[in-house]
Amino acid sequence: QNPLETTGTFPLPEAQLDRFFMKLSMGLPDKKEEVGILKRFILDQPYETLQAVCKKEQILAAREEVKKVHVHELLLDYMAELVQGTRKDKEILSGVSPRGTMALLRASQAYAWIQGRDYVVPEDIKKVAGPVMAHRLVLSRGFGGAVTGKIKIEEILSKVSVPTEEWDHNWRFGDELCAGENLRASVGKEPGCPGRISERAVSGRPGCHADGNHL
Repeated sequence: QNPLETTGTFPLPEAQLDRFFMKLSMGLPDKKEEVGILKRFILDQPYETLQAVCKKEQILAAREEVKKVHVHELLLDYMAELVQGTRKDKEILSGVSPRGTMALLRASQAYAWIQGRDYVVPEDIKKVAGPVMAHRLVLSRGFGGAVTGKIKIEEILSKVSVPTEEWDHNWRFGDELCAGENLRASVGKEPGCPGRISERAVSGRPGCHADGNHL
């Protein structure tokens, strides 16, 4: 949606907004970027010579690869806790729907894949939480216009305890390297606190054991 020139138009209903996977703001270029734009357009029109960067088949293949990115159960629980936080907040009339929860999962997997990993870490979830969830919130007008969906998501992220893990890339499953799937997990005693209340080896795949052996 264009944030300007909206006279005579109506905001999209919440049910339609919920169907948008993400809301991203491109913003405006800084001075250096603006100069670069001017230089590119002095003699040429770059958009007239644009070439495709990938084929449809490559995009479809990438989507299938993203689905294979491992998400530990602790992180699934973390995602659910964030979503529940949007539904319990008194300043939010309508929180994130199950469709939004699924979008958070896929976005986290995609971001991890783009970063070159085959597993999700909490930072991936926190990175995409705002773009995925903020536009889905219906806020109470009684708390003033200064409160936005983005602000509420940031507040919830700061309140929900984050699972912390140390990934060991040297454990093996059969003849394959268990890349990052042996997890030492701990949960903070307080929201956002890394203090350990438990420490246990958690395997990411069936057959991986904490003692380094495999079935």
